[in-house]
Amino acid sequence: MPNEISFLYLFFIVPRNVYLVLGGSAVILLLGEWLRGLRSLEKGRLRIFPDKMIIETPSKKWDLSYNQIHKIKGSSNIMHNYRELTYMLLLLDGSKIEIRTSKEIFNELTDHFPDKV
Repeated sequence: MPNEISFLYLFFIVPRNVYLVLGGSAVILLLGEWLRGLRSLEKGRLRIFPDKMIIETPSKKWDLSYNQIHKIKGSSNIMHNYRELTYMLLLLDGSKIEIRTSKEIFNELTDHFPDKV
């Protein structure tokens, strides 16, 4: 469509409710991302060995062999710090372990788990 017809279509034909729904959805998305970044996570220590991974927090300790890990998912939060990524370790028994760390740790995890990331 030419630009003039597109402009007329968007401002005169499409009802205002569509813009309200799209704007509201964007606000809810940004609010959810902001709240997701505010979750408090425990500080811990991650140690990677040739045959296993140890995650220690003040309340719990995980001693995971590599074949216990099903998948590693990573995501970043658009509202908070881009340099710290959140990783979810999905285990074979269905439990999840969440880690928030830097990209260097992710690079080391991809070296050890190229088929699970």
